[in-house]
Amino acid sequence: MCAPPRDLGNFGGEVDNWMWPRHTCDYSFLRAYVSPEGIGVEYSPDNVPYKPKVHFKIAKEHVKENDFTFIMGYPGKTYRNFSTPELIFDIDKLKLNIEKRLKYIAFFEEASKKSEAIKIKYASMLKGLYNGLKNYRGKLEGFAKADLVDLKKEKDKKFNEWISQSESRNKYAGIINKIDAYLESEYKSFYWNEYDLINLISARYGPSLLYQAYTIARLAIERQKPDMKRDEKYQDREIPRLTRSIKLAESRYDPEVDKNYLTLRLSEFLEKQPDQIPEFIKRRQERKGGINGSLGPEKVGEEEKDEREYRTSAAARPKDFSHIEEDIPRC
Repeated sequence: MCAPPRDLGNFGGEVDNWMWPRHTCDYSFLRAYVSPEGIGVEYSPDNVPYKPKVHFKIAKEHVKENDFTFIMGYPGKTYRNFSTPELIFDIDKLKLNIEKRLKYIAFFEEASKKSEAIKIKYASMLKGLYNGLKNYRGKLEGFAKADLVDLKKEKDKKFNEWISQSESRNKYAGIINKIDAYLESEYKSFYWNEYDLINLISARYGPSLLYQAYTIARLAIERQKPDMKRDEKYQDREIPRLTRSIKLAESRYDPEVDKNYLTLRLSEFLEKQPDQIPEFIKRRQERKGGINGSLGPEKVGEEEKDEREYRTSAAARPKDFSHIEEDIPRC
């Protein structure tokens, strides 16, 4: 019903982004339509505007002491109870994400110089990358100004003192050290591998064709199951959303840019420790030319043979996708 124009909604650009006060007309008013009986249904010219029996009213007076208030939406969850090791890990994540976003921003800005069409296709991608970049930098700046790590260490110290004041609290003794040991043992490497794989097939920041291929392959697997047994993202009710997302992705990428972006993202895995590199990356790297090069004729021949064997197997079992399910990462 009402949505401000983009030039007002984006007023100030990244200079004003995440700053206060910010005047960007960041709002929308929508009207919901229902059947004449007040039931949510598909579109029909007979539908009427929804009129709820009860609704919240915008207060015209200032808030008073003991007025009831509540927050809509954010924060949703809080990290205030993080221990010092968890906070430091979170800071490390922010720093690494800043490095990654700077790399991706440089890639798409360079690609956007090739043509106005490419610039338009990746404008939304760049805006999202810049949005997160400023958010992460702002958080780190805020943490430093507040001396947050030292404040958290002081809280952890008081927590340990509280534990020592009663034998009944002994079960909590050493818990912060245990959290630290857990993060250092396996969790950090697991987190980054999982994070990188999930973002590789992300609709928002992953290579477009890879996202589309993953979505179609995963949907094919999930649709072998009864609807209620599937991952909720792939139930029948989600098919229209998945279809729209694929169509949207199809209109927002350039084949050559997308291929080079995929190469960039896959190359990042080679920077990991050998035991942390996914098997499919290792197999691709072992081919002639590696991730960045083209296939040699002998490897092309091997791939054609593998493809024929796969198609023969698939034809014999057209509804059995179990042989590829384990190779597709979960998200």
